[in-house]
Amino acid sequence: MLAAVHRAYPLTRDTLPADYGRSDLGRFDPSLIAQARKRVASAKDSWSAVAGGEMHRLNGLIEQFSLVADSLKRLVPGGERLGDALSQAITQTVHGGVAPPPALAMEIATSVLYVEAALEDNAFDQPEQAGRVQRLAERIGAVQGGAAPEPLEPWMEELYRRVSDRQTMGSVVQELRAALSECEKLIDQFFRAPAEPTALIPVPAQLQAMRGVLSVLGLEQASHAVLRMRDDVDALVAAGGEARHQRSLFERLAGNLGALSFLIDLLGVQPQAAKSLFRFDADGGLLVSQLVRRETPLEAAAAGRPTLALGRGGALETMVGLDAGDEPPTAVFFGEQTVDAVAEAILAFEKAEPRFDPQALRARAARFDRPIFARRVQDYVEGRWRAFQAAATC
Repeated sequence: MLAAVHRAYPLTRDTLPADYGRSDLGRFDPSLIAQARKRVASAKDSWSAVAGGEMHRLNGLIEQFSLVADSLKRLVPGGERLGDALSQAITQTVHGGVAPPPALAMEIATSVLYVEAALEDNAFDQPEQAGRVQRLAERIGAVQGGAAPEPLEPWMEELYRRVSDRQTMGSVVQELRAALSECEKLIDQFFRAPAEPTALIPVPAQLQAMRGVLSVLGLEQASHAVLRMRDDVDALVAAGGEARHQRSLFERLAGNLGALSFLIDLLGVQPQAAKSLFRFDADGGLLVSQLVRRETPLEAAAAGRPTLALGRGGALETMVGLDAGDEPPTAVFFGEQTVDAVAEAILAFEKAEPRFDPQALRARAARFDRPIFARRVQDYVEGRWRAFQAAATC
């Protein structure tokens, strides 16, 4: 039978849609990647010093770059070409005993910086890297031969920008988290002793600074929420001893602190999701996550909308996940209540969005309609009663 299938469908490796013999995960030992990053950082620092005239740093430079070349050969497709070019240029510099010409200093620094960025971006083993490291080797060789330095390649600029943006965002998130934590601490201190509003005095300025950062990042909904928080804090300070009676302000501040904390955490892993999944309710004065609708999964399905839900309890009993077989999906589940789990579920939701059929969603909800549910409960109770009566007559 198998031979007949092969004759009818003559597949070759070139025509296979996927290579099932190839493992796409765990191709590199994480310790090798960490080692490569340390080697590149050390070589970059030493080269920068030598290029700046610190000639005592020449000792050991050849060994440092030979280690970089070893990591390139192990991790990067075609990396031996760039490793050889770097080693040759470094050997020439060390034997010359003088600082490298500015053009060569810049070209080697550019190549090392690109390798460092590729390792940071985890893009070092992509197929296109073979051509790129070959191009870097050619640029080093050209400058060694006396050619003028060339402008940065577009793919170099794009990688630098991507890594820089991520590093900048990480720093911004840390600053926002620290500022929010300080505000939360002072507000909590006031909640515990409302008769002493002086604890709140620094908070409006801190919130104003946060609002400026959020506005620059394009998080206008969060910016509106922070402005409302600042006004609420000002109102509590102005109320003095009467602030203890402002229960609605307390609750609104607590709600906005929680929503902002979630938004900032999400900003660190999924910046675009942080922008699109929150809105400011001007009437209520609250920042609201779009992930939290005031409706049950069945109510959402009845309206033709899929659900993003924690995979426990009633949601699992009524909704159909992405991997439920032939039945059309009605929900995306996340396994735990963490930012990373929610962010992963959001990505899965975006990829699977075309699979959600409003008609199928409504049909799923109809199975749990009240008359149907009442009939099923009645059938179950009557069945159990008949079983009980039958057992009693025996």
